[in-house]
Amino acid sequence: METILFINPPLALAERYGSLAAAGAENCPHAFLYLGAVMKRHGYDVRILDASARMMTVGDVLEYIDNVRPDYIGITASTISIDRTASLSAMIRGRFPKVKIIIGGPHISAVPAETFNLYEVFEYALVGEAEGSLPALLKALKNGGCLDAVPGLCYRSGGNVVLNPVSKDYFDMTGIGLLAWDMLEGFPDRYSAASTYFSKTPYTDIITSRGCPFRCAFCDRSVFGNRVRSMGIDNIIRNLEHLIRNYGIKSVYFQDDTLLVLKDTFKELCDYLIRRKYDFVWSCNSRIDQINEVNLEMMKKAGCWQISFGIESGSERILQSMNKKIVPAQVIEKLGLVRKYGIKANGYFILGTPFETTETIAETVAFCRRIPLNTIRVSYFTPFPGSEMSDECGRYGSIRAHWSKFTFYNVVYLPENLTEDDLVTSYKTIMRNFYLRPETLISFVAMIKSPKTFFKIGKGFYGFLKLLASKS
Repeated sequence: METILFINPPLALAERYGSLAAAGAENCPHAFLYLGAVMKRHGYDVRILDASARMMTVGDVLEYIDNVRPDYIGITASTISIDRTASLSAMIRGRFPKVKIIIGGPHISAVPAETFNLYEVFEYALVGEAEGSLPALLKALKNGGCLDAVPGLCYRSGGNVVLNPVSKDYFDMTGIGLLAWDMLEGFPDRYSAASTYFSKTPYTDIITSRGCPFRCAFCDRSVFGNRVRSMGIDNIIRNLEHLIRNYGIKSVYFQDDTLLVLKDTFKELCDYLIRRKYDFVWSCNSRIDQINEVNLEMMKKAGCWQISFGIESGSERILQSMNKKIVPAQVIEKLGLVRKYGIKANGYFILGTPFETTETIAETVAFCRRIPLNTIRVSYFTPFPGSEMSDECGRYGSIRAHWSKFTFYNVVYLPENLTEDDLVTSYKTIMRNFYLRPETLISFVAMIKSPKTFFKIGKGFYGFLKLLASKS
């Protein structure tokens, strides 16, 4: 039996979250939960090494590979970790020259040829969803088959970079069954929510659907596309039952971009949770315009304790430039409904998009001061490859940093007529105004019901104070 090892490369919380590292999250490697299940069914011995969650060094990773001796290695790479993935790949090739290394993830899917031209160490990469293309690639590598028949494969041939067409058929998630939870060493204890997503423990996050029909200009949809599809209610229930019964999970965060879009599946999920009456709570993401009294009442009965909304800005002009198709007044109205049903609300905001000005920032600062949210997460605009806004942002400002700094928490892009100090000062003002208001402080104190919650919230508050004290 051939062995494939999936690696999430080492990347410390401080590298991902900067001053807010103490409040950051350690999420499951969702791509490998799916790929692990698929490749196991194809007859491979599958291992998953989450080097980030295990706080491993590159030396630790090489030692692990030496012990496992895999035939193939799959490494995921986000934009921030692409440098790390390239250096790790070079070390692996130097020490284990016979191992075939395949790169995947959102960065390579957005700019495959550019990435291959920049990092000569990469030999094979899969663009888009890999559940169908990875088995085809491994079969071709083993049998000397034709590589140009593998959909979405980027590879080198005769000194040239070749990119095969990506399959137009999306992966059928309804056949996935049980995800590869058992392959995550130390699960669920190695994983934790950010302090603003914290509720009961043990905790995990999960993704049950893919694709987004909306076209926000700052978002990259190169991996999962615009068509929304789900693993289906039977698979969702099977995975939840497994998590609850075998791991004692009491809190789940549905990371899906658009969980509420699949209305029938979402209703079935809520009905199931209402019937089962587990000691179990959950949170999810939603667009603000998907919320109404009917689904809020259903969600509350089903155990939903928090909804996270992409609000992005308090300026209608900026929202229009993002193609969000919402307005600030609508946000206030919908958040009032969320509060009416006793569900907490978390809001995402972005500062420094290409059309940002001192006036639009002032609108967002004022908006965040009065908005009825329980928590917020503010990030700097990051021009991730593959997004509509990243293609145009150079006309209205300048990118100031390499991909390795693309973390949401570094100022990597400056709009025209704004300075880094403008953005950093506004960021801290929003955070200070929001988190030091009495209402917010009282809500966090009310959440402290055990030493573990006290520790988690305390770490988050320490990260917040560290942010305010930082010079950048």
